[in-house]
Amino acid sequence: MHYIVFLILLVIPFTVAQAKTIHFVLSKDEPIYQQAHQKIQSEFNQSSALVLKQDKQVIDTFSTESIHATDLIITIGNKAAIEIDRLGLKNPIIFSFVDDSLIAHLENRNNKRWVAIPINQPVKHLISVAEQLIEESYKNKILVVISEANQALLTELNAIKKLKNSLEIIKIPTGELAAKEIEKYLFDGAVLVAVHDKDIWTGNSAKWLLQQAFIHKVPVIGYSKKFLVAGALVSVYSPLDAITSESAMLINNWSNTGELDRHGVIYPKAQIDINSNIARSLHYPISKTDSLSINE
Repeated sequence: MHYIVFLILLVIPFTVAQAKTIHFVLSKDEPIYQQAHQKIQSEFNQSSALVLKQDKQVIDTFSTESIHATDLIITIGNKAAIEIDRLGLKNPIIFSFVDDSLIAHLENRNNKRWVAIPINQPVKHLISVAEQLIEESYKNKILVVISEANQALLTELNAIKKLKNSLEIIKIPTGELAAKEIEKYLFDGAVLVAVHDKDIWTGNSAKWLLQQAFIHKVPVIGYSKKFLVAGALVSVYSPLDAITSESAMLINNWSNTGELDRHGVIYPKAQIDINSNIARSLHYPISKTDSLSINE
């Protein structure tokens, strides 16, 4: 009997020492972040090999006091990702539900134990869809409008341009109106691809570009679902369900092994949505747009 009690006393401290906590850190206490958190929670296997605890904080009131070095941190949204990264913690981190403007920064961070799951698809996926909309005519250019200051995305686009002669990169100098600069290119443009560039594709600038493209009967491919409402023909993006599923799979692996099984940027399976009203206005057959896919 004394021998059994001795064994129990040995095992209990070891089990406690191995217990790990999952810390969810939300950018704001708003429905979209709460929804993402709840979906991730509902999808990962909570009866894991390790004894797990969970907590949830909003980044504005975040404290590191309860963070153990082996705990997993999951940020939801850009603000939480930026602030957690700034702390320089050595924990494994999943940066979930972030936009691709953070990717270049995260790739330079010292701690390599991280994964980022963006809401945007890489620009090469948008261009892949754009190629399928080009008709055999003199209008054979895929247009991309981008600010000269967006060096990270320009580098990515220049690499793609070396492989695709149809790609036309329109660089807008700081302070210039994109809608004014693009006019002459729309005559030969087959498709206009909207990229994640806040100097170009926000507010009135985005509105004018979409309006000009529609007048010239040039379909627009957007990088978020919001573009469909604004007048794009197609939107290519990472849906919330795909982001939360990727996050949950990473948590499941970590909870069983104590390590993230993948590192760096993980793009979830893309969603391709069509605006059928715009398709009819531009005389694009609905059957053609329904067959759009991403070719790697």
